[in-house]
Amino acid sequence: MHDLPSQNVTAPELEAAVPVIHTMIRRLAKSFAVYGGANFGIRVLNFLLVVVYTHYLRPSDYGIIYLGEIVASFLVIFAGLSMDSALERAVLPTQLYCR
Repeated sequence: MHDLPSQNVTAPELEAAVPVIHTMIRRLAKSFAVYGGANFGIRVLNFLLVVVYTHYLRPSDYGIIYLGEIVASFLVIFAGLSMDSALERAVLPTQLYCR
């Protein structure tokens, strides 16, 4: 196995790179905290809303809510497939030639 070529890194160059690395790690940790905290907050809110749902909704209303969740799930799937871009490519050329 061949050894990697040695790089002569001086101490001042190494010391200059350390703050940059610390800044990047700090920014990454901050992003993880923001998105992780928001995700956790949404899950806690959903759990707490179960009490409200059971108090104010009838069992027949649960079916309507479930149907809405199914529709929303399908919309998320199609949005993830970039269907908006595909429709834009399909519709815009015909509109340009109709003018």
